Amino acid sequence: MVALVGVICAVAYGQIELNAWNGSFYDIIGRRDFSALWASIAMFLVIAGTLLLLVVAQTWLQEMIKVRLREWLTHDLLDGWLVPKRPYLLTQAGEVGVNPDQFIQADARQLAELSATLGFGLLQSALLLASFTGVLWVLSDQVVFELEHGKPFGIPGYMVWCALIYAAAGSWFAWLVGRPLIRLNAERQAREADLRSALARIHGSAEAIGLHGWELDMRRTADSIVASVTELSRQLANGVARLTWITSGYGWLGLLVPVIAALPAYAAGDLSLGRLMMVIGAFNQVQSALRWFVDNVDKIADWRARLQRVASFRAGLLGLAPNAQNGKQISIECHPSRKVALQILDLPQPDWRLVLDSPDAGAQHGERALIAGYSEADSVALLRASSRVSTTRRFGGRVHAFPTGRT
Repeated sequence: MVALVGVICAVAYGQIELNAWNGSFYDIIGRRDFSALWASIAMFLVIAGTLLLLVVAQTWLQEMIKVRLREWLTHDLLDGWLVPKRPYLLTQAGEVGVNPDQFIQADARQLAELSATLGFGLLQSALLLASFTGVLWVLSDQVVFELEHGKPFGIPGYMVWCALIYAAAGSWFAWLVGRPLIRLNAERQAREADLRSALARIHGSAEAIGLHGWELDMRRTADSIVASVTELSRQLANGVARLTWITSGYGWLGLLVPVIAALPAYAAGDLSLGRLMMVIGAFNQVQSALRWFVDNVDKIADWRARLQRVASFRAGLLGLAPNAQNGKQISIECHPSRKVALQILDLPQPDWRLVLDSPDAGAQHGERALIAGYSEADSVALLRASSRVSTTRRFGGRVHAFPTGRT
């Protein structure tokens, strides 16, 4: 990261030298001094070659930081997930535990890559802004206005104020149009995870589906999830198209705004062609720095959505400590008569609660017990809780659960 910051600073300095060369080059053309033209072209090749090496080094360093950042984030999430009992507790934690693979693989990768891209892009834009604002402020002294039959006057930092007002207007419109993309990106990622999970379950249950003829049922389930993903994708596409009106229009108008702003001074003869090109170049560099937000609104929306998902998943993991379940746990004791006895069993679930019809229930050695509830989920939850007592190992028998109506 230290090396990358150094390279970005060197690139910013190279951009200043390139802008200065640009002004002198057009002055040479304006004077028709062709004897100095080849020396100017040779200087350009030196500056451009150096910038090329720096940009390649910047790209390599940035890609390596993405790899290291993803490695760190993935290991951090794995450390929070693969601890005793937590993978099972996560399955009972509601929405946060539906697709842990999506959070750890896809969301962590995108979050790491977007964080590096946006972070170092912002740093580069800040350096360009700091460098060229001073250059543009000095060049603004040569932009002088003259009213009819009046004295010439100038506005301190005139071109800088033009750039700031133009960038502020574009950023405000971009945020106004692009803000809904944050919610749409988050919802789309959740639905994509549901679709991938459903397809994986279908593939894993292929034998059972073929034996029981459940293909049509599985198709209806998949179609409903695909419809949800498609609808969100359609809304996201409409939002991106609306945002393109702002970003593309902002970019095209940016080619014309500095020319119009500096044209009065050029028409009055106060600016040479080379100086005009330096003013336009410095204005464009300031605009390039200020329009970082406009150009990255969609990426910022995606980054915030990924960050919220990964942060909620990580917070959910840290809140699943086996000893932090509101102070309530199942107390297990050995029965003197080697019976299975359940007393005042209360199992809170994410969106429902399992309580026995009677406060006490039990079974003698050798007895058969029917576990009945509203749904199979009730029976499975009770079996999971009972398995902590290791009843099947202690009795050497079998426990059967039949999902029937309430009994």
